[in-house]
Amino acid sequence: MMIKNKKVAQIEQGDPITLDESTNSSNNISNTNNNTQINKNQEHKQENNDADKELGLKVYLRFKEAYEEYVVLPKGASVAAALWSIFTYGYDVFEFAPRLAILSPEPRCGKSTLLSLLGGLVYNPLNASNATGAAIYRAIDRGKLTLLLDEVDTFINNPGNNQMVGILNAGHRKNGFVLRTDSKDYSKIQKIKCYSPVALAGIGNIPQTLQDRSIVISLRRKRPEEKSKILRIAKFEAEMVPDKANCQKFMSRNKIKISEICVPTHPFLSDRGNDNWECLFKIAKFISEEVYQEAIQASISLSKGDFGNEESIRCILLRDIKQIFEDRNVDIMEVQELVIRLCELPESPWETYENRGLTAYSLARLLKFFCIQSHQIKKQGINKKRYRQKDFEDAFLRYLPQNDQDTTDEENLPHKP
Repeated sequence: MMIKNKKVAQIEQGDPITLDESTNSSNNISNTNNNTQINKNQEHKQENNDADKELGLKVYLRFKEAYEEYVVLPKGASVAAALWSIFTYGYDVFEFAPRLAILSPEPRCGKSTLLSLLGGLVYNPLNASNATGAAIYRAIDRGKLTLLLDEVDTFINNPGNNQMVGILNAGHRKNGFVLRTDSKDYSKIQKIKCYSPVALAGIGNIPQTLQDRSIVISLRRKRPEEKSKILRIAKFEAEMVPDKANCQKFMSRNKIKISEICVPTHPFLSDRGNDNWECLFKIAKFISEEVYQEAIQASISLSKGDFGNEESIRCILLRDIKQIFEDRNVDIMEVQELVIRLCELPESPWETYENRGLTAYSLARLLKFFCIQSHQIKKQGINKKRYRQKDFEDAFLRYLPQNDQDTTDEENLPHKP
């Protein structure tokens, strides 16, 4: 037997229905419909979000596979290269654009091949084997692109090329600009943007300020048993067209959401290192927790394997002085004795420093940068210029790596849920 709605029964029997009863009934029906629609919208959004994550994972795995297929890479490099390639399709929403520095100690290590692969995968690549600072910022100012510089060791370290290094450094941050005078009216100042992704490849080192703004991939020459496919760039670019289209779709739909993701800073990276990896961490975290963990491990591996991250001569001096004070177990040392012991250290640069060896004067000049100076101290009745260990302690803490920060253990890493 069918049970009729109470209101329907009242109408059929001719019973009057009050206004409040009618309104409440309409409101209940309306609320039910609204809740149903909200649930449907939420389900639809969740489905779209899941589909976007799957698309991002598909692109990431395809890019990562491509890099591993054609170049013998150090641990973590394919992860970094894949995420950086994805980043170029939406770099305009992030605060930092890390440079991707591909370095090697000798030729034939795969630098140009890796740069060619990047050219086949990144957004709107512009390749160059030489450039002036003016050409770089003019190209960036005209539109969104990814700048790929090869053979940088032949021009970027030249003393006359400081302008280019300054431009590449300024473009690391979103608000990076250079100021230039108008060629027709020198009284007018032009503000030219230089924020853009940049990858550069070369032998040896790049300027330290630029390296600090880079994710460094240090390549080595292949061993006989290590194999990789030969790259035919035209064929490769044709094969990757669908994957690049998927990457464009993925980033255009999700780059705002990705940029709003909060990721923690990591103690095993420097402040600048956290800035460099932030955008890649965000992309990885959006795709999946597994990819995020891969990105963290890649940042650790690449930071440890950065052979180009050399100490400055002043930091080497601090390290050696610290060793001498500890080995001698003293807290005061005569200036000339410290100079002699520095020159006696094996594999140190001090015996031949500035072609004549370290002197008391050159030692004082180097330590002046740290606000450290010798003092006239009387010891055993003899008054001489001496250095005090306590004057070095602040510099040791600030400029030398601490043992607890050198070693990365599992306690410092984020745990998987």
